[in-house]
Amino acid sequence: MLHILLLIMKIIGIFLVAVIGILLLAIIFVLFVPIRYRIVADGKLGAEEPLWIEIKITWLIHTISAVFSYPENTGLRIRILGIPIFNSSRKKKKGSLKDKKDKEKRQKGKENSGTEKSLSSEEVLGNEKRIGREESFGQKEILRGEESVENEQNPERKRNPFKEFFAALIRFFRKLLEAIRNIEYTIQELCGKIKSTMENIRYYANLLQGETFRSAFQNAKRQLIRILKMVRPHKCSINLLIGLDDPSGTGQIMAIYGMLYPLVGRHVFLQADFEEKIVEGDLYIKGKITVIVFLIAALKLYMDKNIRKLLKMLKREDA
Repeated sequence: MLHILLLIMKIIGIFLVAVIGILLLAIIFVLFVPIRYRIVADGKLGAEEPLWIEIKITWLIHTISAVFSYPENTGLRIRILGIPIFNSSRKKKKGSLKDKKDKEKRQKGKENSGTEKSLSSEEVLGNEKRIGREESFGQKEILRGEESVENEQNPERKRNPFKEFFAALIRFFRKLLEAIRNIEYTIQELCGKIKSTMENIRYYANLLQGETFRSAFQNAKRQLIRILKMVRPHKCSINLLIGLDDPSGTGQIMAIYGMLYPLVGRHVFLQADFEEKIVEGDLYIKGKITVIVFLIAALKLYMDKNIRKLLKMLKREDA
């Protein structure tokens, strides 16, 4: 009995070790195996399809792959071990010329019938509006006659200009006093806001000039530069042919390219066409991203005491 129990414990231990080993191996793969990306694009201004682009992302020797393309088979396709698990691509349908003409004829027929119906409906609406105006005019005349009769019968209801003048004057002075009080309250509130704003500006200005901010900024800058170096493409090739309506505009673009050539000359090749208006080119970018670099940068930022202290100071908490 004890032998069987030990055997069961041994099997359970082997199973747990295997599961832990697989999890550790998966974590190592996720952290150290890079995610590779590739971007290919081609385009020409004025063409039927001015832009063609394909973005491909792969991981662990194409174990997982994702492809996005446009405009042919537009959409995203994801595969795991070569098995498609997601596909949102749509093939572009090209209709025949005859179908397009038939569709245009049907649309014209609908528009003509719609205009005829709208004309008849407009006539009906015009008649209804005319009748409504006549009725409203008659009702207004009747009301005016009734008001004149009431005024003749009740002379006391006639307006007294002196009473109305003094009532308006009293209302004016009341509104003026209310406005003066509101202005006083507004000025006090505005002064309080200006005072608190100036205190905040002084506080944050002193904070930005302090040693805590400088140390935290230098650490964050180092980590950001490290991430950008890892994320930037290892291969980049851009070829462009540019021609504008105005040759002077094309010359200005080439002058700017000449100034930037020491920085981008290895990857960007630009040609000018001073005779035709054209914008044409292609692009090829390839690179990789490793998760461990992001994790190390996040840990270094989290362990930095100056950053934690700076966050508390920005929230106006006691550091």
